[in-house]
Amino acid sequence: MIINDGNSYNPITGIFTVPADGVYLLSFSIDSYAETHIKLVTDGANTADVVSHPQPNSEVVASNTIVIRLRQGQSVWLEEYQNSDGTLTSTDGHRFTTFSGVFLY
Repeated sequence: MIINDGNSYNPITGIFTVPADGVYLLSFSIDSYAETHIKLVTDGANTADVVSHPQPNSEVVASNTIVIRLRQGQSVWLEEYQNSDGTLTSTDGHRFTTFSGVFLY
C-alpha cells in the first residue's frame, strides 16, 4: 500500500510540498530502456541526479537517496533533462520508477 499521509505529494503534478520544517530522507529510482537523466529539484534548484545508461535491448534501474533539510512549503519534484526521451518504465502493477520521502526529525 502506498502511503501519502497529509496528501503532501500530488500524484497529478508529481510535486511534493514539504509539510513541516525538518530533515528528510528522499529517495528516487528510475527504470529505462534508453539513456535517461533525472534530477531531484528543490524549489527550482538541482539537488541530486541519477543517470540510466542501458546497453542495447536491455533496461537499467538507477537510484539515488539523499538526506536534506527542508522548510515548510518548499516544492520538491523529479525532472528529466539532457538526452532523455521520456521513456521510463512503470505501471500500476510494476512500480519501477518511484519517489519517496520520509520525515526524519
